[in-house]
Amino acid sequence: MSTVMAMFPLSVVALPGSVVPLHIFEDRYRQMMQTLLDGDDAMEFAIVPIVRGREVGGGEERADVATKVRIVDARVHPDGRYDIVTVGLSRCRIRAWLPDNPHAWAEVDEVQDHGAAALGPERMADATDMVRSILERCAALGEPVPEIPDELASDPGLAVFQLAALAPVGDHDRAAMLSIDDVGERLDALVRALGDVDAVLKFRES
Repeated sequence: MSTVMAMFPLSVVALPGSVVPLHIFEDRYRQMMQTLLDGDDAMEFAIVPIVRGREVGGGEERADVATKVRIVDARVHPDGRYDIVTVGLSRCRIRAWLPDNPHAWAEVDEVQDHGAAALGPERMADATDMVRSILERCAALGEPVPEIPDELASDPGLAVFQLAALAPVGDHDRAAMLSIDDVGERLDALVRALGDVDAVLKFRES
């Protein structure tokens, strides 16, 4: 069943299972924050990747898959700006964009993963080891890196997104993974992106 959600177009790709801090300064999205924080709902909206264009001012080209997020922390500045922390919950596909009022709205459908049952634990373990190895190499080159948690999500689809959020892959690759419904294909896309990172690291290490 379709629902109507407040939408936040962003050039950074938010993924389910990831923590996404945001600085809200544009007037229309300040209004969105005020409505969400003052209301009795779950303080949820959706972050949709910008395919082409700018975040400020509107008129950007948006992807057709977004990530529903929940506000878990918020700070309001005296001038009306917001610093918030959100957590990615799940994916949704845009059925139709609605008129801005004053910010972006869309009619969306929840997106379900499939193919997780065919994804064996060995493939997830191999991908986790690849991410860990690449992060260790990045750290050796003096780059700040996140820590991989001791345990990933039990849901394979969410676990792949967690690895993608931790890995130093580009937003283009993350956006591609966000649009993939099959968990095995999503993992394959992550492994290919990690291969590109590996090639860059080998060049830097030589």
